[in-house]
Amino acid sequence: MNVFQEIGAAIAKISAYAQFLKNKKGKVFGYGVLLVTLYFIIANVRGVIGVTDFMGSLEPMIRQNVPNFSLQNGKLSMEKPLDLNEDGLLVSIDSDADWVMTMTESEWRRALTDYDQVMIADQNGIVMKNNGKIQMSAWPTDLEFNREDLIGFLPYISVGIVIFYLFYYVGAVGVYFFAALFVALVCMIIASIQKYRFTFGQIYLMSIYGKTLSLLLKGVFRLTGVSGLPLIGSFLGLMYFIISCVYVCIAMSHIENERKQNEFAYNGAYGNNNGSDPYIY
Repeated sequence: MNVFQEIGAAIAKISAYAQFLKNKKGKVFGYGVLLVTLYFIIANVRGVIGVTDFMGSLEPMIRQNVPNFSLQNGKLSMEKPLDLNEDGLLVSIDSDADWVMTMTESEWRRALTDYDQVMIADQNGIVMKNNGKIQMSAWPTDLEFNREDLIGFLPYISVGIVIFYLFYYVGAVGVYFFAALFVALVCMIIASIQKYRFTFGQIYLMSIYGKTLSLLLKGVFRLTGVSGLPLIGSFLGLMYFIISCVYVCIAMSHIENERKQNEFAYNGAYGNNNGSDPYIY
């Protein structure tokens, strides 16, 4: 079977897990990487489209809503004031004013009590409030910056987003194989109780395949926004884990039953009474 056929078999054909045990490590790793790639595409397609649209509209948005400005020699110059006051957010930038640095931090704290997020600036300095903390600063004299510089910085933001998604993807691959380890540990305990004859490596390999359905479901739920719903989101993590364990346990039971049937047929045909197992994967 190729990797895509294995994805279907891992979900719908329990008998295929006996064949999975014969796969080489490289193929198993490739399976996990491909599966995580499919999950990553499904789970993030809406977010990527949204970010792409936002980044494409950011430059026109800045040109339309941010007045032309320049900062040099410690002075801010802006063609017209910028004011915004809504939902606890206050933004006021006026380069003709000169009063920000004349007030103390305690005076600003009293004046801004009713606001959660604040940015007030004039020609000489800026005061900001975030999470209850007040920060005041005069404009640096060695910095030159204007609206075109701001727009020119946008491509670097796009690169940063790409790097973020790359690290996110690599992390998702690592988490998949690490999570399979926990599934294998639980199934190893169950195998010991049921006296199934599997090594931990075999159970871990089956766990990698056994997580197929749960990972694809996770991707679909993230795409549809179900995983973000209150209460349901926290329940889903447990559901994914249980589904993975059930797949591995059913596969172990199926393989063990086939082993016993083959042992019975082998002993009956050849009188093998030395306890050897003719059907070891």
